[in-house]
Amino acid sequence: NSASGISSFAVLDSLMELVTDRALFPNLRVVTVAGHSAGGQFVQRYAAGTQSPIRHRDHAFVYVVANPSSFMYLDRRRPEPGSTSEFFEPSTSCSFNDYKYGMDSMNVYMNSMGAESITAQYRNRYVVYLAGEEDKDDSDENLDSSCQAILQGPNRFARATAYANYIDLLYPSHFHQLMPESGVGHSSSQMFSSPEGRAVIFANTAEIPVATLAPPSPPRNLR
Repeated sequence: NSASGISSFAVLDSLMELVTDRALFPNLRVVTVAGHSAGGQFVQRYAAGTQSPIRHRDHAFVYVVANPSSFMYLDRRRPEPGSTSEFFEPSTSCSFNDYKYGMDSMNVYMNSMGAESITAQYRNRYVVYLAGEEDKDDSDENLDSSCQAILQGPNRFARATAYANYIDLLYPSHFHQLMPESGVGHSSSQMFSSPEGRAVIFANTAEIPVATLAPPSPPRNLR
C-alpha cells in the first residue's frame, strides 16, 4: 500500500506466517497462492521475491499464475518480434526493464532481496503458468498496452508462452511449468475450474517438487 508504506507482498508474507503455524493448522502441508489477470501479475512477482518457502521448509508452496498481462523478466532480454522462442535485448527509449516488467528501479520489498538473489531463488519456486489458448485479443481494453508490455508479446497467451520459453533458456533446470488451457479465454472461472486448474490448485504434496531443497544451479547469462 503506497499510502501506508507497507508492501502488499509483506502483508501476504504475514499471512503465510499464520497459515504455516502448526499450532493453528497442524494438518496443513501445501500452501497455494493463485491469481488471475492482475492477480496473476501479483503472484508471479511475489513468487520471485518472497522468502516464505525458505522460512517454512516443512511446507510445499505452489504459485499459480493465470493469464497475466505481463511478467517480471530477470534480465534485459525480451521476445523477438513475432516470436515466442527467440530473445534479444531491445534497442529503445522505452524503460522496458523497470520494475514491474524487469528488475531495474525495483520497489523496497524487492530491493531488500536484490536482483541477483531473486534470480537465484526463482528457479526453485514451483510456479505454474496457466494460459488460456483463446486469450489472444490484442485489442482487449484491459490488456496492458504499455511499451514495456508490448515488448513481451502482442497478447496474454503469447506473453505467457514466451515467458515459459525464456525460463527454459535462463535456467538449466527449474520447477516452472506452462499449462495451456484449450478453448479458454480471459476467464478466471473457466481457468480455475478446468481440469488443469483444479489439479494444480488442489495438488497433493506428493505431486509438488521439493523446490526449496533443489541443488543450486546458477542461471545462464543471457545478457
